[in-house]
Amino acid sequence: MRRFLRYLRIAFSATCLIACMLLIVLWVRSYWKMDILDVPLHRWQVVFGSYHGYALATFDGFETDDRDWNMRSYGPTWFPEFPTRFRFGIQRVPTFVYVEGPYWVCVLVAATIGILAALPWIRWRFSLRSLLIATTLVAVVLGVIVWLR
Repeated sequence: MRRFLRYLRIAFSATCLIACMLLIVLWVRSYWKMDILDVPLHRWQVVFGSYHGYALATFDGFETDDRDWNMRSYGPTWFPEFPTRFRFGIQRVPTFVYVEGPYWVCVLVAATIGILAALPWIRWRFSLRSLLIATTLVAVVLGVIVWLR
């Protein structure tokens, strides 16, 4: 059982890190192509999109005649202009939900989950030097967050 859990942890961590790399590839591609994937579900039409460094998902609650998955790509002239800096958004109307966010958030989440899954493999030996390095890194990250605000 213990060996199975170890392999499961390895598989989960590798899957998260592969997902992170694929998200980075899709992120870079989004600056040249706009990709749209239509997925019809039971009562919803779900659309996943990728454009200009942003990922989006829309959920539309109407019945659709098209019951097949549909993938489309458009050239770079199809990109809309962005009025905000970070462009997080959720809009909801009675039958329509629109969710949008930058790719770097998706990549950060996938990488964090993959790294957290790999942490139990590390043999922990703390010293004062490693504590000071970790404190410095946390201070730098918090300083960058404050500077961006």
